[in-house]
Amino acid sequence: MPAPSELLERLDTVLRVIYLVFNEGLFCNIRRVAETRHDLSGEAIRPGATARRFAART
Repeated sequence: MPAPSELLERLDTVLRVIYLVFNEGLFCNIRRVAETRHDLSGEAIRPGATARRFAART
């Protein structure tokens, strides 16, 4: 676990990864790879909500 002082520094990177995973789930069907990947989008929402709560406290 990173030190508390490092958490805020890492938040931007974490949010970018969550964004990419969420969008990958939504846009799979645009590339005609498969139907929308609700599993990917859903998995991105959970840590996204946690990151949002963390950011609100800082």
